Amino acid sequence: MEELPSQTTKTASPASRYESLIIAAILGVAILFRLWDLGARNLWTDEAWVALAALAPTPGEALALGRSTPPFYTLTVWGLVQVWGGSEAVLRSLSFALGVGSVVLFWPVARRLTSRTASLLGLALVAVSPVLVYFSKELKQYSGDAFFAVLVVWLAERLQEHPSYARWLILALVGPLALGFSHGAVFVLPAVLLALWLESTRSQRFQVAWLGASWGSAIIIYSLFVYRRQVDPE
Repeated sequence: MEELPSQTTKTASPASRYESLIIAAILGVAILFRLWDLGARNLWTDEAWVALAALAPTPGEALALGRSTPPFYTLTVWGLVQVWGGSEAVLRSLSFALGVGSVVLFWPVARRLTSRTASLLGLALVAVSPVLVYFSKELKQYSGDAFFAVLVVWLAERLQEHPSYARWLILALVGPLALGFSHGAVFVLPAVLLALWLESTRSQRFQVAWLGASWGSAIIIYSLFVYRRQVDPE
């Protein structure tokens, strides 16, 4: 009789389990800090403008009342209000979700760029950062600025590790999405594009140029139809 090959089961090392527990604890603290007092604080002036836009009866009126708020942020908050009502917690729920998402995405980005110890320390600092915690509980798009900055960097890093048509396409589509949620993306996208160009091979330069054309077209469209209407000429 032939002996059957022995099957070995992979078990996580104690160090790996310990690291997972630390990451889970940090994420738990991050969520707790961002969830605490989410709906108890009164709206301040700029938040009130966004709240009025979110309470508008139609998406068009919401965009008109949103003033300098990115259009996708306004429309998403408006949609949440239509489903769950206009309480402070609901109004700030998008900022909360984007804030938590920034913390979650920070870990894989940090692990690609620095050591394990530095990544854990950075994750802890991001989790309890007073500025990031505050923005996660504010009815403004600033937590979206952080989220989409980290998201685009993470997608670019994954693309550099294993280039594929699907990953180029995803990155191309996320760029315009980021612009719709974050004004800061207009600065983040060119920086990421430059990094991709400098790290790309000759055979990849066409894809980088194609990505730049895609993002550049989106920035032009936003400039003409969004940014110009949100800037006070005075």
